[in-house]
Amino acid sequence: MEIRNHKVIYCVPGLKKTGPTQQLLNCVQLLDRDFSLEIAPLSLAGSGEYLARFESAVQIDPEGARQGGILSKFRWLRSHLKKKNPAVVHTHGLVSDLLVVLLSMLNLRRHKWVHVLTIRNDPFVDYPKKYGREGYLMALVHILIIRVAQVPVACSS
Repeated sequence: MEIRNHKVIYCVPGLKKTGPTQQLLNCVQLLDRDFSLEIAPLSLAGSGEYLARFESAVQIDPEGARQGGILSKFRWLRSHLKKKNPAVVHTHGLVSDLLVVLLSMLNLRRHKWVHVLTIRNDPFVDYPKKYGREGYLMALVHILIIRVAQVPVACSS
């Protein structure tokens, strides 16, 4: 697979201090500077000190975090990706994964980016524990999203 440009957009649920966020910070700090990197968080709630650490390493577009509901975030992300024309859109988390997969499907694969999706959990174990009955539906949706993603990457067995 040939990458025509070096733009990478990380679409993430937020920048709270968690293990996956620390991994993302490590990636953007250590990635070759030939790449143009941007983080598009869908929320900035609880990011505090971590936001400053990210801003020193990579460009952050907080506009998606300012959008109210999921439909507003969807519309913003659609126009943002069209405007930025990245080579790679790398998502982390259920909502980010869902929005980019929906954009891919609605564009009938005419988009030019490669969608890399990183899953760091076992949805059928983790979501019901955290969200109760709704967690099973969330897990099913996330598994379906993973199956249609172009490049799913697992960080869990």
